Amino acid sequence: MSSTVDAGKTIAGRKRNIVSDIIGLLLAVLVAAASVQDSAAGSRLIDQAAAERSSVRKV
Repeated sequence: MSSTVDAGKTIAGRKRNIVSDIIGLLLAVLVAAASVQDSAAGSRLIDQAAAERSSVRKV
């Protein structure tokens, strides 16, 4: 994965996005380039978690 920069937040490298349950246990993790928008990464991650676990649902 190449190193990139998030234009809005000036974060170089990679962003980590997580989905956790109510007590903080990890359900899904996505590591993406810093240039990937948070909304795009979050949507992809929620879709993945909902597909893998019946207890996760999009509202």
